[in-house]
Amino acid sequence: MIKTTICSSFVWCSCSIVFYGMTFGAHGLTGNLYLNIFILTICDLPIRAFIFWFLRRFGRKWSSIAFLFFGGLCLVATVIIKNTADAQYKDHLIRTMAVLAKAAIGGAWTTMYIYTNELYPTVVRTIGVGVSQIFSRVGGIMAPLVLLMGEDNIVVPFVTMGCFIIISAACLFLLPETKGRPLEDTLKKKAKVEFVEIPKQEEGRTFEANIPETETVAFL
Repeated sequence: MIKTTICSSFVWCSCSIVFYGMTFGAHGLTGNLYLNIFILTICDLPIRAFIFWFLRRFGRKWSSIAFLFFGGLCLVATVIIKNTADAQYKDHLIRTMAVLAKAAIGGAWTTMYIYTNELYPTVVRTIGVGVSQIFSRVGGIMAPLVLLMGEDNIVVPFVTMGCFIIISAACLFLLPETKGRPLEDTLKKKAKVEFVEIPKQEEGRTFEANIPETETVAFL
């Protein structure tokens, strides 16, 4: 549970930093400010509409990893565009990468809502998800501070946020896939299951089955 809590909390915190950081950093993009805010607000709606298809097709873990890696690479790519792209297309490409990253993070965060709930047993599920929610609020507090790293160059906070997201994707490799797995109810280790075939009772004789009390038995 400790590994699960640390990894999920870091992912939630990173998603919050990027999600709110991209919105607060809309002023650093070229073009109309209000149009940029509008596009960054609605860009993740198409992915959210198909999120359940991704979850059923690829699973919770790999969907989250894919969204996080894609979003992180888009943000890190802005520094390459800044230094190599033609001045005519540079600002448009950076704005496009920002929109794609925001959409991917929206999909990743939506996936994490479901994935985190399935990682914890029933007895501690609300506590585990609550801790992740707390760290997401911490990420929301950190988002404006990350933007202050590059007041004159929006690429600097974009690359910083991209590194957070890529590290978060790497953390998810440590967690199990929950697609098709029954939800656990307790923290106890599952009892070993054995199938015992009990012969028919003969007339005039009794039969006693030697069954360990600590194991769960299914009778055939």
